Amino acid sequence: MTHDDSPRWIHSEDVLTRSGPFGVVLLGRQSSEPVTLTRTGPAVWDLLAHPRSLDDLTEALAERHEGSRSDVRRDVASFLDELARTGLIRRADRVAT
Repeated sequence: MTHDDSPRWIHSEDVLTRSGPFGVVLLGRQSSEPVTLTRTGPAVWDLLAHPRSLDDLTEALAERHEGSRSDVRRDVASFLDELARTGLIRRADRVAT
């Protein structure tokens, strides 16, 4: 875990989650369409059960998948942006409404 001031992300409380053979399906209050997570998406989702920063996620995934940290960081940052935009995750330091 990092000890910096970067934002930490966590699941939004109102997200319905279903795991299946083809990935994890998420449905949130802000989204009318379900989102299906595949490949490394379910691993990120599992990690976000607890507050995590981009650095935390990058470190964990780069170790698990033996990827370039810069590539992993870029991909995870984009993924977090998409999850936040659709309301599936929220900043851990903000109270849910």
